[in-house]
Amino acid sequence: MDEKLEVSENELKSENGLKSDIDLKSGKNYFQVDIMKAWMIFLVILDHSTTHDFMIQFGSPLWERIAIPGFIVIMGFNLGISFKKKGITTLKEAYSKDYFVSKMKRYIIPYIILYLFQTIIFLFVNVIFQPEMIEVAPYYYSEYMMLGYTPFYGPGMWFIPALFGSILVFPLLYICYKKTPIATFVACFIIEWIMHRLAFNIYFEPWVTRQFFSTHIFYMFSGVGMGLWISDDYEINSPRNVIITWILLPLSLIYLIIYAVVGFYNLRVAMYQVGLGWISGDYNFLSFPYSAVLFLLVLKVFPKDPNNTFSKIIKKISRSTYHILLFQILYFSIAYHFWFSIADGFDLHPIDYLWYYPLNLLITIPGGIIWHTLESKFYKKIKENKIFGITYKILLILAVGFYVFFLFSRYIFFIVFPIPAA
Repeated sequence: MDEKLEVSENELKSENGLKSDIDLKSGKNYFQVDIMKAWMIFLVILDHSTTHDFMIQFGSPLWERIAIPGFIVIMGFNLGISFKKKGITTLKEAYSKDYFVSKMKRYIIPYIILYLFQTIIFLFVNVIFQPEMIEVAPYYYSEYMMLGYTPFYGPGMWFIPALFGSILVFPLLYICYKKTPIATFVACFIIEWIMHRLAFNIYFEPWVTRQFFSTHIFYMFSGVGMGLWISDDYEINSPRNVIITWILLPLSLIYLIIYAVVGFYNLRVAMYQVGLGWISGDYNFLSFPYSAVLFLLVLKVFPKDPNNTFSKIIKKISRSTYHILLFQILYFSIAYHFWFSIADGFDLHPIDYLWYYPLNLLITIPGGIIWHTLESKFYKKIKENKIFGITYKILLILAVGFYVFFLFSRYIFFIVFPIPAA
């Protein structure tokens, strides 16, 4: 979630002739993307501060449940911009050693650190002290290990396996898109459809089998495809974006308005009754277009490279979004095990969230920023300090090992949970 989007001067002559909104001399990031990422991470914290049943009464599908769809679209956009910047044209270039090392540093090593903290907490509460805890059903340690979850569950953890899966998939996706953009764009929708149908028609029960599919990047591939599509031309009025703004957006709005009015469960029942039971919730081809258009509006409305205190704060938050996500997983894992139930939430009275939500922001946002800052300082010193350098090599080896284990354990899933008998 914290991809850098610096654009070189060579990118001025893109395939569609679109000029970049970046100040090429300064090499600045897209501030519009920073705005979008900061906005989405604030919504993630809000979502984990409340329950779905509480938020639905305020029309949450139209403004609050857009957080992950927003991040998915950004991921696709970042993929197109960053690979284009590097001049990637072949699979060999895409799947380079530098690519995997950068992903280990950016995503896997921080998660290993979170995993260590969560394991220590798990050992303390289950082996040493054994305090009374609130059950966080249905997220149980033994089954969810195969999905890459830490031993001590925290909300938002489901997104980590999807993010890890993108590491392996995105280079191939970009090369396919580079060669045949329209076919690849359509294929993203088809692949997502297949994943949703498998999850609904074959692996619907038990709960953990559905989680295998919903924690896979393929489950949200149409959103990635839309982000990749607009990375070539992010003018909202561009003819090539008509497919998103004039065809997919109306369908998305209808779906999300009905979702906001009737709620998740009633919507699911209604979809099932008309033979579309596999379409439900917030992460599908009917929800992503709305977030994609919001992103296009952000790219259109906000300035390209402001230089003020506000923009510096937003950029700092944007660069730290992944670490904020991890820190809030740690924070809320403690809250939901010891303070209040994940099912019932903190409170039923909206006025109490006027202090509770800001409190969570004050804890999680600085926590993630501090983590990211310390990590950045660590990487700056690995060439200067021998101990730091050795530590980095150990962490990198552990990261590669963990990633291999993650890929292996996810697909051992099919041995533990074979295809159900008809």
